[in-house]
Amino acid sequence: PLCEAVKGHAEAQQNNFPSRTTAEVAEEFVASRAASGVSQAYVNSCRQNLKRFTKRLPGQISEITVADINGFLTSLTTLAPVSKNCLRRTIVTMFSFAKKQGYIDPDRKTAAELSETFKVPEKEIEIFTPEEMEKLLLAAHARILPLMAIGAFTGIRNAEICKLRWEDIKWDRGHIEISGRIAKNRARRLVPLSENLKAWLAPWRDEQGPVVPIQDSSGALGDVAVKAGIPGGWRQNGLRHSFISYRVAETGDVARTALEAGNSPKMIFRHYRAVVDEGSAKAWFAITPPEGWVPKELPWPIRERIRRAIEAHRRKAG
Repeated sequence: PLCEAVKGHAEAQQNNFPSRTTAEVAEEFVASRAASGVSQAYVNSCRQNLKRFTKRLPGQISEITVADINGFLTSLTTLAPVSKNCLRRTIVTMFSFAKKQGYIDPDRKTAAELSETFKVPEKEIEIFTPEEMEKLLLAAHARILPLMAIGAFTGIRNAEICKLRWEDIKWDRGHIEISGRIAKNRARRLVPLSENLKAWLAPWRDEQGPVVPIQDSSGALGDVAVKAGIPGGWRQNGLRHSFISYRVAETGDVARTALEAGNSPKMIFRHYRAVVDEGSAKAWFAITPPEGWVPKELPWPIRERIRRAIEAHRRKAG
């Protein structure tokens, strides 16, 4: 409303805030995020989101009102509620930065904080059955199989797995270390390494370097689902949803599962847990490769190492 805009302008003049446009603050904010050590993906996301915002609202940041921000977000009709809320969080964080810099009133909630959020429709999660998971693993190419096996039997997020190195898998200690540099919430955690997961990852036991050698795994996962004949194709977050559901059924301990998955118990109940029985949970964590199995298109150096190890074992046994 005009009266609110006039009031905001008058208060800005009275408090003598430095002259900063939204574009100038956005540039400073993005630079501060890059310097803070956050992931490049997050920096790029902030840059893209704020570019859209500053193009629509190019004025002084001290004069931006709640109505301005609400109008901007509502006008984005092509974005889903989740995307609008994500964009709003970026704006809120930038306005908090502006407050710390003294560009807006430090004693009041920012216009971004007071803006409205969007209701996200509840969506029922989808999981894989033990039979489907076995088909997927046996159909998977060697480049993508470690990601699938780790996701299915530890619940580690795909984005976290893509940052893992083979050195992070502590075979003898029986866990995978998710360091602060990898974890979504920057909190280090140790995830149990189950016996069936060890069996699926056995060909790579002596490897070093990145666990996942490809940058974008989404297309590869979809291809595997088609080859395996999974009805409906790949299921979004299916590996993590499946692990959490089966792990809760296996242990009966939501808090423990939440700790392993890097989530809160509340989030487990709200978003991830599907109702499965104890028998299905036991079947899930009993999925192991058949005798003599070798991943498809396993790199030659690994195949050769396995061959030599088998020959050495035979000589020792004979």
